[in-house]
Amino acid sequence: MRGNSYGVILQVSGLGVPVQAPSQRNQKGFEIRWSSDPEIPRDCPAHLLIGEKEYTRFISLSVDSSYMKDDLIKAYPIALEAGETSMSKAKCVEAGISEENWNIVRIGLVISGNTEKGPVMDTIDWIGTRESYDQADHLREAFQHGKQRGMNSPSVFTHTEGGHVYQAAKFFDDIRKQMKPSLRTSDLIMTRMQEAVAQQDFTGIAPEKAVFYLINIKEAMERHQEQKRFELEDMGLITPPNAAHEDTAFHGDEPQQAPVSSTSGPSLH
Repeated sequence: MRGNSYGVILQVSGLGVPVQAPSQRNQKGFEIRWSSDPEIPRDCPAHLLIGEKEYTRFISLSVDSSYMKDDLIKAYPIALEAGETSMSKAKCVEAGISEENWNIVRIGLVISGNTEKGPVMDTIDWIGTRESYDQADHLREAFQHGKQRGMNSPSVFTHTEGGHVYQAAKFFDDIRKQMKPSLRTSDLIMTRMQEAVAQQDFTGIAPEKAVFYLINIKEAMERHQEQKRFELEDMGLITPPNAAHEDTAFHGDEPQQAPVSSTSGPSLH
């Protein structure tokens, strides 16, 4: 892969292909999304990754590690015309790229409800066809999942309407930060440091001053990561490194369980 006379269309099983979805957020008039995204038009043109550098950068930063398997990823080299950055769905199909990439939908669901053992909140990473999505199969399967888990009246939220879930999680997060000054301080320092760096003009900065800034950033990041780790441990989402050597009575009779994650929907791999 050398030069700029070619482009690559990346296909990832379960995500589809990167596409250029209409957007007014930038001068280009589009943003890169995945063809399986339910929030974009269904026939968006595929995005061409031009050059080895762009291809490597995209696949390393934009594709989750769980998809980084040879049987899930395929690259289609495409001959480019001058100024070309995308290819229509019809031309992609002519080039041998499956139309199914535009016919799948990936959607995240949160199912919550009360059971005999207390409140439960599960997650489902659902993949299905456009037809099954239009028929609300994802909602029916999520509701059935909740009933099987013993929820009396399951409430189902999709990631496309995740504002309610995010707002509730943010409320809990803000309360926990307020109750833990060290956590709140480390988070606030990181936010202020990001704002300061974004506004700083580093043109002609003296090496000594640059090193001073980097040391401060490094120390702030280390403190922030440490406090985040402590928070995840307190919520039972990760196990403390020395948990095996601690007195089990300190944590109670039963370990705290993290939310269950499951997968549903027809597989199109």
